[in-house]
Amino acid sequence: MQPFDVCFSLYKKSRKIMMMKIIVNHLTLLVLVMSASLSASANCEDARSASELDLTKIRTALYEDVARVETWTVFKALSSVKIEYKFQECNSTVQGGFKNLNMVFFRFTNLTNSNIEVSYMRELYFDGECTNCDKLERDDNHFTVALGPKEVKTGNCDSQEEGLSIPANFIRLVQGMSGTELTDFKLINLETKVIK
Repeated sequence: MQPFDVCFSLYKKSRKIMMMKIIVNHLTLLVLVMSASLSASANCEDARSASELDLTKIRTALYEDVARVETWTVFKALSSVKIEYKFQECNSTVQGGFKNLNMVFFRFTNLTNSNIEVSYMRELYFDGECTNCDKLERDDNHFTVALGPKEVKTGNCDSQEEGLSIPANFIRLVQGMSGTELTDFKLINLETKVIK
């Protein structure tokens, strides 16, 4: 056998081995995909629930402009006031508290030694659409928060103090409840003034 023939023969064998490895890798991947598919169809109800949750997460992620943070995060900082927000699950046992709701709470901090009043209007976006942009002039979209010197006011599950919270979505849906979710909010025409 000529040296060239030996080299060509070795090349053909190594090529066959490489092709076999590629085929085995593809077959392994195919088996894994089919196994996952069969497992999902075997647990149809669980898969449906999981996929509904995944769709909700995907829908929220598509439209989400404000991060769904669970710790106080600065939303707006002015020279006289700092406004923070966070999302929180609420199932209050207190009369008048928030129940079965994910809420956005605000924390207003007066950075001055004076009494101040913070006023603003609120734009709300559910599933990516502004639901009140055409109604901003209505009184129920105007909010005022009064703060003493260095005072901090915080929204929480047990109190429905006006201007310190926004309902984001229901935790558990029952028939007749909307599955829409808060995806963004804006505090517009934000003003602070010193009051006596």
